[in-house]
Amino acid sequence: MEKILKQLRRKLFGLDEQEAAFLRAIADTNEQISNLQKSLDDLYHNYSRTLVEITGKQHPDTKISCVINDVPLQVSLGILRAYGHCLQMCPKSSLTYYVEDHCVTWLAKQLKAGDIFLDVGAAYGVISLPIASVVGNTGKVYAFEPARQTRNSLQSLITDNHLDNITVVPKAIADQVGTAEFIEYSTDNPFSWAADTSTLAQDVNPNLENYSTYSVEITTIDEFVQEQNIKPQAIKIDIEGFELYSLHGASNTLKTLKPFLCIDIHEDVKTKQSALLGVQPLLESWGYQCHMDEHTLFASPKV
Repeated sequence: MEKILKQLRRKLFGLDEQEAAFLRAIADTNEQISNLQKSLDDLYHNYSRTLVEITGKQHPDTKISCVINDVPLQVSLGILRAYGHCLQMCPKSSLTYYVEDHCVTWLAKQLKAGDIFLDVGAAYGVISLPIASVVGNTGKVYAFEPARQTRNSLQSLITDNHLDNITVVPKAIADQVGTAEFIEYSTDNPFSWAADTSTLAQDVNPNLENYSTYSVEITTIDEFVQEQNIKPQAIKIDIEGFELYSLHGASNTLKTLKPFLCIDIHEDVKTKQSALLGVQPLLESWGYQCHMDEHTLFASPKV
């Protein structure tokens, strides 16, 4: 039988036993090289993430070149600390971050040059920045961010990178105009992304230690759209459980202008249940079709 198999191998592949063993050795070596490269990539990834974390804590204002959601930027290490979990290995850049990129991809398909985009709960601008490239110099991005420290970092990022079509709005969005108490969490917390969870809610997160409270201005989407006399083509909302109430303050805009909506779903601040339970039925009653992707609700006006 062995003799027959050898003859068959030679007939099919033209290989004798020695040549076959040599090819097996090459295949084994290639696999070892591939495993070694993966180990080196993982080591470099962990080293880069740790270096940003340690250096960013000591020198948060130091700026370096990186890529966030495919946009080359000069960004402070203090901001990058918040997105350490989003660091990716990429041959084009030593530091490449993809943050909520499924939102960016979807929004980019709905927008074009010259359009207006509202980023409600902009944080450090990880969605505002790439969308600013989509709408171009003839378009406009309004980035709503009431948190002082985060807003100042966002404004510096915009200025440093000459993103003139982004306007930072220092207000929170809700269902009425006025003022309210705001909680801003520092990046100096057990979780570096804590600043992204700053909120109007009065209950302090027991897992987060360092925060400040102060009064902020509140407006509604309807009020802002009317004041600015604009027609937004898309709106992103990420405001830690106030999603439903921001929609209540946007009823006229949504019913008449029908912008596309990208909404990050959290626990509703009042009901303590998923905000989706109130958000989706409301939007569907206003003529939207909705679908979920991860923790994000995408809503498109019915054709």
